[in-house]
Amino acid sequence: MQINPGQHLSFCLNVFALDNLDKIFSVLTNECLKVKNIVSQNQEMGLGLWLSAEVVEELQDSGKLDVLKASLKNHNLYVFTLNIFPYGNFHQSPVKEKVYYPDWGDKRRLDYTCKAARVLTSLCPDKYGSMSTVPVTYGKELPEQSVEFIRQCSQYLMSLKEETGIKIELAFEPEPDCYLETCDETVDFFNLLKDKCTKEEMTYLGVCLDTCHSALQFESPIENIQKYIDCGIQLSKIQISAAPILYYSDEEDKNQLVPFSEPVYLHQTRVLNESGIIESYADLPEALSNASKGEWRCHFHIPLHFKGDGALQSTNKDLNKDFFDLAKKHCQHFETETYTYFVLPNATESITESIRNELMWVKAKL
Repeated sequence: MQINPGQHLSFCLNVFALDNLDKIFSVLTNECLKVKNIVSQNQEMGLGLWLSAEVVEELQDSGKLDVLKASLKNHNLYVFTLNIFPYGNFHQSPVKEKVYYPDWGDKRRLDYTCKAARVLTSLCPDKYGSMSTVPVTYGKELPEQSVEFIRQCSQYLMSLKEETGIKIELAFEPEPDCYLETCDETVDFFNLLKDKCTKEEMTYLGVCLDTCHSALQFESPIENIQKYIDCGIQLSKIQISAAPILYYSDEEDKNQLVPFSEPVYLHQTRVLNESGIIESYADLPEALSNASKGEWRCHFHIPLHFKGDGALQSTNKDLNKDFFDLAKKHCQHFETETYTYFVLPNATESITESIRNELMWVKAKL
């Protein structure tokens, strides 16, 4: 939905297994309208659409793309941003580190991104759209050809702007244990890109700040925004999300995170131990077996309106008025991205109820 002229808020549809067009049409007709009837009754509702590589290929057929556009219009919906992080089936078990591949060292990632950008030019209502993508790769080794493929993508987005009049920005989403993980690593990478790309090419490249991911690093989302802006890096999209915090002081506390250890997604865990040192674990089971007492933060997107209970709390405490005031000054696209509903332990709401409650939570803050 539009929250200010040119500023949009929605939820990311990667919560649903949209691996073909028929499933997208079904979700638009059912779940999306259930959400819209509560949070955006009197205006069009925007969507953050996830398009797999398979669906992007389907939509290269102009006839199928026209059907999608008609369906959106008929339901009073529109798309302003794409999530093109997961290339394939995001709900296949297990996903784990496969979600990061193909990475930016693989030409398939370049081709997928360019084709998705062309689709978005036909869907977004403004002259501006955003797309979030993988943080280059999983791990700390920069893939050969990645910078060159990113530069070629930027050049394609430039040509698309000349052809259509619509600017699409590619937003790299820092994530734990990836090449882009912290704010500082992201700034360093953009400095590398600036050495390889022209000033105009850089205007098509930005950052997607996921507040769950930044919280995993014990970073402040306010400080992240300010640093990106100070370094001349565009904040193309903010994914408003939260992670569980466990204040672990005795053995019973740890049991509260055990239900979050599930086999589908990777749940990188960080622990600020009692000595003030941050311990890093590639997945929650490893942390449960080896981590110290202290403040635990786990990469498990939990509903924004989650109310803590005892030792188990939420990083939503960092998403305060000061954060939203600064975010609105520097970013046009906002989406909630709690894609883990299907594996959320002890869930008490339906998916659509939880999405609606998240959006109402954010609207109240905005």
